[in-house]
Amino acid sequence: MTQVEDRRRPPTIAEIVREKTNDGLAILEFFIEVLEGELEEAGVTHRLEAAQALLELVVDSALVKRRWDGTTLAAVLGGDLEIFRKVIGFQVDIVEGGGEDFTVRRRVLLAEQLRNCRVLVAAVDAGGRFSKVFGQETGDGARIDRFLVDVVSRRVAGSTRADVRSARKLLNDKRSQEEFVPCGSRDCSADWKDSILDPAYVSQPLDDAHVQCGCTDHD
Repeated sequence: MTQVEDRRRPPTIAEIVREKTNDGLAILEFFIEVLEGELEEAGVTHRLEAAQALLELVVDSALVKRRWDGTTLAAVLGGDLEIFRKVIGFQVDIVEGGGEDFTVRRRVLLAEQLRNCRVLVAAVDAGGRFSKVFGQETGDGARIDRFLVDVVSRRVAGSTRADVRSARKLLNDKRSQEEFVPCGSRDCSADWKDSILDPAYVSQPLDDAHVQCGCTDHD
């Protein structure tokens, strides 16, 4: 391709997004503002949504490098562990403390997602910086499992029989935790981050809530 032809090539959508968002930093700054409660109209549910978005960015960009690879955003997420620490800490606080905005059902699903995330982080960052932060914020997973035990023991107000069954299943299903491996395909959307914020997902029975990965081409 000649220099003239190259100059005439229209920019891709990805290139336009990177330019408009300052290589992704504008997106990062917005989510951090929401997470930290700096936006006046942002409630605790919005803060959890922001935490979810940030966790996906950290995992997908800094750890498994499926999105934003090579951008300033990915470099910041890979180097600033405090962002990861705030996200995990906030989500664990929701699991433990709940509140009127979060049913026990949703907290159980968030606990499940965090357990999946823990296995993923351990797989791609074995004993590394992210694994250490995750362990510190979750008590090496004990804070998450303690909540599930409390649900099973009916010590969490508002727990239903379905919640108890779901929590017991998660505690007893050690094999799924040991064998959980994230899909390596860049196009896969069925991995650790089953959307706990999707009302349709939250309303489903636990066994039916997981989308099976249909990918055959793992990078």
